[in-house]
Amino acid sequence: MEVRKINTTSYLRQNYPEFRSFLGAYIGAREDESKDGVSIRFTMEEPIKPVEAAIQEGKACLNDPNFPWESITNEANIGFENEQETKEWLKHTIDLMEKTFQERINNEKTK
Repeated sequence: MEVRKINTTSYLRQNYPEFRSFLGAYIGAREDESKDGVSIRFTMEEPIKPVEAAIQEGKACLNDPNFPWESITNEANIGFENEQETKEWLKHTIDLMEKTFQERINNEKTK
């Protein structure tokens, strides 16, 4: 059986556009603060729909059999060594974003 190599940059862009935007515009572009801090700020400050989409797309990407770890490494500007290291970081980031997003929603309900 022949394994077809995919262009992971295009794949990430086509299948996970909001997640890719989060990686490139927030994680990869902000070298002056922690990646966790950037993730929290994105989740608290951006409009709800793109945040929800980035979280859902990130989860789907994490479970994708064609997991584009090299593209995530490039977009996030983080030197991951392999797929497993990338997945561990992504899982942590998604968990943090979900927790922060839930806090945001709860705070907005009490206003």
